[in-house]
Amino acid sequence: MLTNPVLDTKAMFTYIHPEITEVVSTDFLIRYYDLNTDGIHRHNALADCDVIARIFESILSEYEELQLDHFTADPKQMMKRFVIPEMYMT
Repeated sequence: MLTNPVLDTKAMFTYIHPEITEVVSTDFLIRYYDLNTDGIHRHNALADCDVIARIFESILSEYEELQLDHFTADPKQMMKRFVIPEMYMT
C-alpha cells in the first residue's frame, strides 16, 4: 500500500474524511483522535515525530477499518493544510 516516497498524514486524513471542512492541522488531528500528548514538548523535532507517528497509526487503523488498501492524493480535491495569517496577505 505505501509505495509513495512521501506520506502526508493530513492528505491521507482528508482522503477518508472529505466531509471535514475545517483546516486540518496537527492540533486538529490530536483532538480528533483524542491522543494524549501530556508531557510531550511540541515543536521539538523528536517529540513531533512521536506525535505524527501516533497520528499516522490512527489513520492507518481507519484505513484498515474501511478496508482501503490504497491512497491517492487527488490534486483536484481541496485539502486545506493551513491558513495564511492576515498579516502576510498584504
